Amino acid sequence: MYSSGKRRSISKDRPAPTNPVVFLGDTLMFKWAEQGLEIWNHLYAPLNAANYACVNDSTQMLIEKLESDEILIEHARTAVVMIGATDIRFRIKEIIIFQQVKKIILLLQQSSPGIKILVLGIMPRGDKLDHIPIIQETNELLSNVENGFTIRWLDMWSHFVDSETGRITEDLFEEDEANLSEKGYQVWANVMAETFEDCLARD
Repeated sequence: MYSSGKRRSISKDRPAPTNPVVFLGDTLMFKWAEQGLEIWNHLYAPLNAANYACVNDSTQMLIEKLESDEILIEHARTAVVMIGATDIRFRIKEIIIFQQVKKIILLLQQSSPGIKILVLGIMPRGDKLDHIPIIQETNELLSNVENGFTIRWLDMWSHFVDSETGRITEDLFEEDEANLSEKGYQVWANVMAETFEDCLARD
């Protein structure tokens, strides 16, 4: 499992990695290497999956990595993407986040024609309540990337909040109410399982 909080440079003369499944995103995706590691090793490591997520990455940072030689995924057949939380923290407008995610999708398709892309909605958080309506509006826009075949969209929000109070389900999060607990990563895997398996089956 590759995860790095630092940028790296890969020579274009070197062969691209041959990971058929890649995970891309920001802090929550990166932390599959920490709180979610046991689950990752059980579910995704056997698929030779690679995690290229980075703490606090924004959509623009991921775009730059895909446009350069920092992330080479030309052999990937399935990509799982969760990105945008950092953009919201820095008050990037919802429509810009949506446009940036569409660009990420395009770059993935250009790098690996035929790739199946699973875009995950931005998670709720309990520490910054003013972000809630922005996350919800961004997710509503992001749901429009779905085409039912090569690009799938999956709501995560409803599985991590209490349906009665609208607040986060506390045992799925760390004490900071922003990062997920190990149980949170298990719920993530469970929620994603059917759509993820469908993407793999369509290779």
